[in-house]
Amino acid sequence: MGKAHIDRLKLEAVLAATIKTERQRQVLSQQELADAIGKPKFTIKAIFDS
Repeated sequence: MGKAHIDRLKLEAVLAATIKTERQRQVLSQQELADAIGKPKFTIKAIFDS
C-alpha cells in the first residue's frame, strides 16, 4: 500500500470516530442518524464497523 492509501485509511478512521462520538453525545441511535441524513442504516453501520 502506498502512503496516500494509508493516509486515506487513517482519515476515514478519524472521521468515523468523530461521527460516532458526536452521535453518542447527541444520544442518537444509528437508525436515528441514518434517518436524519437520509441514508439507510446499513450505510451508518458500515462506517462504524470498518
